[in-house]
Amino acid sequence: MKKLITEKDGPWGPYEVIEVLEDRYRVDGADLPFTVVGTGTIEEWTGPLPVYSDPEAYKWQRAAAYPSIPDQFDLLYHGGMDAWKAAIQAVKDQYPKPE
Repeated sequence: MKKLITEKDGPWGPYEVIEVLEDRYRVDGADLPFTVVGTGTIEEWTGPLPVYSDPEAYKWQRAAAYPSIPDQFDLLYHGGMDAWKAAIQAVKDQYPKPE
């Protein structure tokens, strides 16, 4: 079994542990089946992890961080437009769009 342990929201996405089992992946404890196409081997990686910066990563990071739609409506009702804008802007500031 091969195991990749990463930082949460690191270069490999929002996953902390990815394990390659014989017939499936185990991602943060959830089993995901896969189909093997072709022949190949997975070698142990001993060097540093390659750094990949996804220019589109801010989109899924923002989507996960935004309040749910019902919570946004509740915020609009109780806090008004300025409170809603501040909540949305806080997420945009946390995960800025790359230049």
